[in-house]
Amino acid sequence: MPDEPPAPGDQPTILFDLDGYLLALSQGQPAVVSRDESKGVDAAALDLRELALVDYVLRSSMVLTFNADEEALEAFRGWSAHCLRRAAGFLLGRNRDTLPTPDWADFYLDELKDAVRETHPEIESVRLSVVKEPRLHARSYSQHRLIEVSAQTREYLRSLNLVLWNVVFLTQEGGENPDELPLQDWLLPIIMSSFYDVNYSRIPVPRAYNQSALLMASMTTRIQLSFVLGHEFYHLLDERADQDPSDEVAADRFSYDLLFAADSNFEPGDVWTGVRWLFRLLALERTIGSLLYREYDDFCDAQSDFEQTSIIEREHAMLSRLGAGQIPQRDNLLEVAGTYSILKLKHDIYALGPTWLRRYARDFRDTYHIHSYSTPGENS
Repeated sequence: MPDEPPAPGDQPTILFDLDGYLLALSQGQPAVVSRDESKGVDAAALDLRELALVDYVLRSSMVLTFNADEEALEAFRGWSAHCLRRAAGFLLGRNRDTLPTPDWADFYLDELKDAVRETHPEIESVRLSVVKEPRLHARSYSQHRLIEVSAQTREYLRSLNLVLWNVVFLTQEGGENPDELPLQDWLLPIIMSSFYDVNYSRIPVPRAYNQSALLMASMTTRIQLSFVLGHEFYHLLDERADQDPSDEVAADRFSYDLLFAADSNFEPGDVWTGVRWLFRLLALERTIGSLLYREYDDFCDAQSDFEQTSIIEREHAMLSRLGAGQIPQRDNLLEVAGTYSILKLKHDIYALGPTWLRRYARDFRDTYHIHSYSTPGENS
């Protein structure tokens, strides 16, 4: 549940996301390419898609607030230039196949191993690798005791969650009408970035309504990642997991057990919000993908894909764990505000139709196509 916001005059204009790559940047990893050195870098020596992706995850550590002034904008431009040089330095270095493990992943690994070490001592051999793939995914490789997660996953979810928490604060505290908020402008560019090879660093980083909005978005993202990675850990710890499809349900239950454990760092209401938003965002993303890559002329042909029931039903195992009154009414109202935003966007897409969505996708690719690398976009 969000804290009371500070008075308007006390609100900061620049925020930092401590779960991302901020500490890696401050500790000098990846290495810096100086401003002069960056001018001499041969663009042909770099994969522009990788450069954009690494730059994106680095610069996402800084977030501007709604009330950012010109001084804050100038600071963000300097930060973006710094992150671009860091990204180039990393890609020109030795260990360029994977990224350093971000702070959220280190925290999660330690927490998970502490939770199951007694019953699953083999968890000590499990490794987590962050790979430079521009898609939302996590997958496990039992033969290597390895879980791979894409570099984009965490920042992608955090950006979407920040938009949802902005909506919560705008409607619950700012008195805004959710039907009048520009959800297409706020959510669709982020979602579209998961379908195409684009210059991610030109896609604006959402601003935060206030500091509480970013803190809540970071916590919601941590809950979602804990669920996703807990699911993959189950597949590594259960020898039957690759053989029995029903173990997908068991893997979800394993994650829920960790999230709702008595010594969990998360409150039930926060888990409720994070998981429900996760499944609805995944369902929305898959719906959009089905419309972009299949030739549906109208939604009558796409109805089963539009509902994405198989994704939404994954929350049933969570519902069965919750007793009456376990989710405070206040938390339930906040969750509903975010969920309404997702469903509202989905309804708008339904009303506009597949042809409109494909036209939007073409315009998006034309705008953000990675023909060449240019100055990163500012916060929106």
